[in-house]
Amino acid sequence: MTNITKDKKRIQVQVDRDLYNDSNEVLNDIGISQATLINALLKKVVAEGRVPFELSQSKEERLSFEIAREVRKANIPEIKDPEAAKRYLLENGDDSFDEEK
Repeated sequence: MTNITKDKKRIQVQVDRDLYNDSNEVLNDIGISQATLINALLKKVVAEGRVPFELSQSKEERLSFEIAREVRKANIPEIKDPEAAKRYLLENGDDSFDEEK
């Protein structure tokens, strides 16, 4: 009996942990592994000569990106609690939180 094996190539990627877990859950429900999905995708790319879905941002994703970019450019600090928000506003000329008023 002849043992026929194909050469394999390992692909390693890093993905967000939540994305990995969520996609794994969906794929388990469908009954396929991530490796099977990736192989199917690559076969489709070869067969069609293109990525078989559109890779672009929705309007909402684009607007969200633009807002985040403007916030970064404006150097606005991340504020995680109400007291920090009050301090930031008082230091930057907003006295609506001034308790002495």
